[in-house]
Amino acid sequence: TITIKTKNSQHYLSYVQDIVVDQSAENIPNLIITNTGDPVEYILRSKAVIGFYSTTLVEGVLAEKMIISPYFGDIITDGAWDHFFKYPELVNYAKSKYEIETLLKDENTKGFDVDKKEAFLGDTIYCADGKASLRAENEIIKSITRHLK
Repeated sequence: TITIKTKNSQHYLSYVQDIVVDQSAENIPNLIITNTGDPVEYILRSKAVIGFYSTTLVEGVLAEKMIISPYFGDIITDGAWDHFFKYPELVNYAKSKYEIETLLKDENTKGFDVDKKEAFLGDTIYCADGKASLRAENEIIKSITRHLK
């Protein structure tokens, strides 16, 4: 099963649903698109976490899941697009659908080097408790609230 979990807003859910319709892919029986549920539970049940510059990828590292991300290093060379710029051994970059499929079929996926994982988490989040997305959301809300006053 492939689950695409969007942010809660209907806008994000509709965006992905529209892509599925545009690609004539609405009859894929193992595809679930949702904006509900606990992201941590989805991560824990998954083989891989696929995303782009998302705290969900950080949580995937924490859970020691395979991380797959599109590769944009040919276009953006300073690494500003990527959480893993200094830690490429923690992520599997893909440039095509074929590469993603190959990674997902591979039963011998690389494990995480503990020292690299800990260094990455130390650089990325202050507390490795699996709630990075929740903290980020709370900080965004605080910042917006401060600016509205």
